[in-house]
Amino acid sequence: TSDFAASRPLKLLLAEDNQVNQMFISTLLTTIGHTVDIAQNGHIALELVQKNTYDILLSDIRMPVMDGMVLATSVRELDSDVSEIPIIGVTADAMTDHQQQYIAAGMNDVSMKPIDLSDLLHKMDKVLDETIHTRINKNTVEPQLEEDAEEVSDETGPDIDDFLKQLQDVADKYDGKKI
Repeated sequence: TSDFAASRPLKLLLAEDNQVNQMFISTLLTTIGHTVDIAQNGHIALELVQKNTYDILLSDIRMPVMDGMVLATSVRELDSDVSEIPIIGVTADAMTDHQQQYIAAGMNDVSMKPIDLSDLLHKMDKVLDETIHTRINKNTVEPQLEEDAEEVSDETGPDIDDFLKQLQDVADKYDGKKI
């Protein structure tokens, strides 16, 4: 489970070529209640954004076929309402001048990898100009009386266990190979 809650579900498009990042980011966001479609490159993302309605486009910068900067510029040049979709770049490139280039290419904001969920959700709220995400303060839960207390398991739960297994499967598949 997540430390965050969403007041409404969002439909997101994630343009990301790395399978581990696809799985990680989509799992973080679907746990909160959002729907995430994945495009393996900018060309596929450009097609999907014209066929479907998304609240936000999350885009890696460096991808094969069409990178994130070309994708952002191409979306902004579309002759439809789609050109106004909020775009958040998702990158490991922390250089400020590069981030300014991403904004100049048409992105609304940039979030750094490795993903800081709190930062990403804050930027999603900012580009939508709406407070959708709130942090759940797990420390404010009232303690239960002993007789009412349910047994608490130390297991991580099926969602996390499934995610970790999928992550391990992907890691095993690419063991020793550059992805």
